[in-house]
Amino acid sequence: MHERQRQEFLGAAAEMFDRLHVWRAQHPEASFDEIAAEVTPQRRQLMGLLLCCLATQHGDGRYATLACPTCHMPMKSSGLRKRQVVHPEGDVLLKRSYHYCPFCASGLFSLDQQLKITSLRMTPATIDAALTVRDLIDSYRLAAEQFTALTHVYVSKSSLQRIANSLDGESVA
Repeated sequence: MHERQRQEFLGAAAEMFDRLHVWRAQHPEASFDEIAAEVTPQRRQLMGLLLCCLATQHGDGRYATLACPTCHMPMKSSGLRKRQVVHPEGDVLLKRSYHYCPFCASGLFSLDQQLKITSLRMTPATIDAALTVRDLIDSYRLAAEQFTALTHVYVSKSSLQRIANSLDGESVA
């Protein structure tokens, strides 16, 4: 698995380099900011691939032996589910195992708990960064726009409001 992921990542990095090299040849007058604007989305995509490889390096949680946090009985794996995680470094589509308790019907994703991924599709650090921008700018719309511009992570005004309201001003980190 490691070697396959390594080759996939290195191949994607080489393709990105080649695409950007061709783009630069076609845009000889591009400013540094224009070059960076071309690089950033492709870098985020590449880093998303790397983050996914590293996040699942120890598995997707499928083989974990878990006791239910509610009733302490053994949980069972019921297959893989997909989950998008947004982060300034790159977006990731994780495939991770869902565990359910046949005794009390509780369920959880052990990989989400291990990686500290919140129910808001963001990591605690990403949420704290969004809330920091919101605290500095007295408008949810403007704060969402500024956060997106700074981090390249899209967050809408209503999403930022939901995050702020669900946390009631508390840090998630």
